[in-house]
Amino acid sequence: MKQFQVLIAEDDFRVSSIWREFTHQIPEFQVCAESRTGTDALQVLASHPIDLLIMDVYMPDLDGLQLLYEIRKQAMPLDVIVITAAKESSIVQRFFRMGVLDYITKPCTFERFKQSMDRFQDVHQLFKGSEVEQTQIDHLLS
Repeated sequence: MKQFQVLIAEDDFRVSSIWREFTHQIPEFQVCAESRTGTDALQVLASHPIDLLIMDVYMPDLDGLQLLYEIRKQAMPLDVIVITAAKESSIVQRFFRMGVLDYITKPCTFERFKQSMDRFQDVHQLFKGSEVEQTQIDHLLS
């Protein structure tokens, strides 16, 4: 069974350890790296095959929006889940327009975290085939 490789970009080591522990409870995922800054996250992404980035909005140097902009500019093939305290609708809207898979506000329960990880797996499974049925698309968007 393939394990999805996860990068956690979170400046607070205590919060990062929570996301790491949550991830370890889901066998299909493995945290392969953690970054405390956006610049460090970009360096990890350049040198490791990452399937999923779990990131905060507020980080030193590059914030989450700047980091996501760089990821999209470089066309890196990974999905992004944002877990943050940022609740401003303009910020949430910008992230969704940049193609994040999910946006979760802190505090985040394991159940909500797992729901997001399950969605990642559903999307990944859907796009493995050469064609997609409308019912599958509807399921993802419901």
